[in-house]
Amino acid sequence: MDSCSHYQRGCQLLAPCCNEFFSCRFCHDEVHYENQRDVKKQHKMDRHSVKVIKCKACGLEQSLNKECSGCNAVMGEYFCSKCALFDSGPKLNIYHCDKCGICRKGNSEEYFHCDNCNGCLHISMKDNHACREGAFSGNCAVCLDDIFTSRKACTPMRCGHFIHRSCLSYMVKNGQFRCPVCLKTVVDLDEEAMDKMIQENPMPEEYRDTKVKIHCLDCQANSTVNFHFIGHKCPSCNSYNTSKD
Repeated sequence: MDSCSHYQRGCQLLAPCCNEFFSCRFCHDEVHYENQRDVKKQHKMDRHSVKVIKCKACGLEQSLNKECSGCNAVMGEYFCSKCALFDSGPKLNIYHCDKCGICRKGNSEEYFHCDNCNGCLHISMKDNHACREGAFSGNCAVCLDDIFTSRKACTPMRCGHFIHRSCLSYMVKNGQFRCPVCLKTVVDLDEEAMDKMIQENPMPEEYRDTKVKIHCLDCQANSTVNFHFIGHKCPSCNSYNTSKD
């Protein structure tokens, strides 16, 4: 299995779980997990357990090395013995985080590991992200892929829950402005536009004094406000992200 759409490398990895050679763990998982119909036979490859590789140029089986011990072919311009990761891609920008225990995309100088979130974040978020214990644990609430090991760029929302950037963009484009997990607002909403819309659409006379109890999904405050069919504004934080009790 020499073809690989995930990495450019000059070797194959021997998967200890099934004793077969694959270009990478993703290629292995496509065969033995994603496309394996027998649930009892499904398994994923542990990157850290790989000890043997095979050079694609000469076919020599050997231990983990950046260069083939037989023909000196370069297995990967980037090489991590801890993760058995080889890559010679055109946009090579990878670093290993010991605290994460895996290699991540990016320049190590531009990222830091948050012990509480248990993952790496861009340095620009060091003092201004919503820190949440174990935030990198679990799956993306949109595509359900694992956040911690994902190869796609992830970002924390205001509430502290993590999501793929592409999934967040998809949400917003489709009019979903709440976190799928906690329902808090994830982007700025135009409260002034909502105020104007309500002013321009007054309730019929018989309903103008009707009161309704609301719960704010952003600040968690409970309030009693005038009923309106367009929406209800939280008097505590001015958010329209509310629900009727």
